Amino acid sequence: MTGPITIGSASDIAAAEAYAEALVARRPATPPALRGGTARPVGSAAILGAGLMASQLALLLAWHARVSVVMIDLDQERADRGVELVRKRIARLVTRGKLAEGEADAIAALVTATTDWDAIRGVDLVIEAIYEDLEAKRAAFAAVEERVSRDVILATNTSSLSIALIAQELAHPERVIGFHVFNPVEAVPLLEIVPGAATGGDAVATALQLADVLGRAVVFSSDSPGFVVNRLLTRMFDEIFRAIDAGADPAEADLALEPIGLPMTPLRLLDFVGPAVQLHVSETMHAAFPGRFALPRWLGSVVAEGRPRVLDSEGAVTAEAAALLPPRAGGADGLLERVLDALADESRRLIDEGVVAAAEDIDFSLLLGANWPRANGGVTPLLDRTGASERATGRLFHLN
Repeated sequence: MTGPITIGSASDIAAAEAYAEALVARRPATPPALRGGTARPVGSAAILGAGLMASQLALLLAWHARVSVVMIDLDQERADRGVELVRKRIARLVTRGKLAEGEADAIAALVTATTDWDAIRGVDLVIEAIYEDLEAKRAAFAAVEERVSRDVILATNTSSLSIALIAQELAHPERVIGFHVFNPVEAVPLLEIVPGAATGGDAVATALQLADVLGRAVVFSSDSPGFVVNRLLTRMFDEIFRAIDAGADPAEADLALEPIGLPMTPLRLLDFVGPAVQLHVSETMHAAFPGRFALPRWLGSVVAEGRPRVLDSEGAVTAEAAALLPPRAGGADGLLERVLDALADESRRLIDEGVVAAAEDIDFSLLLGANWPRANGGVTPLLDRTGASERATGRLFHLN
């Protein structure tokens, strides 16, 4: 890189902020091919799993849709812990003035948990929120299909796996749909709706209606690894990990993107997501696109050693994670430009492959799913004005 990257003039930032505000206020249209279904009523639901995300989904449904929700887990202790997580979140909502005491009690009463799979008989909707493993998700939905009518919609909260593959062995794959809600649910309003190859119109219509009830901001993604947000964030992580694996100081690499004004540095975001979760997504993306996504060696070592985080409370790399680093062999010079070029390349691919309809969908997703700065307009206006779009793809995302 020959000089500092210009993030933008005051007029650039004002235009980007106006663009971002218009995007956030919009209601994305349903793609024509997905229209025409009939939304099925949801009066009760089951969540597969009782962990952190499952408990957040259970509360979301009980709070906003006011439907009864049962969480199903293989272990009663985990099931009970899931209910306790819901109650703790409800208590925090009362403390913050978002819920009245009477409402809180009524909502808490709607959420139960059990290890008995037969508890899902009679529900209208099932959301799968177990760990990211294809065979485990297939097995879970197979167990569900034995116990529910063919009208029940099966939604998966997978963050990166193929919806078509999850549904492949079911008798009725047309009712399976990707319904990716982001963590933390209370703070991140984006919902990625991902139809698989066999997903029917009723599943799409039901997911859309439920999204509206739950107050979610919807973006449609085709059934492609990582969908929108995780695909882009993992491309960003990929460049960071490549630099660290090549011997760059992690602290320098972590601060290289500071001019963009991201809500968290990459390594802080890594700890928030969880190194093991990000490693799984990175492995999924590498398997799908090995030419663009590498297997991060340092991250793999951190996870193999059972380290739950890479930064301490002061933002420095922990001694345990530092001990796993390769020998120092250079700095992070040019990393910001490489990240921007990688994001431009991946964004163009998302559009050209039909994963999203337009650049606006990418920016909408990053604004509401990853809290990217409105002063940048999300990401594509930034890529245009820093030259990354033309360097990486030969053209701009926005002509005006």
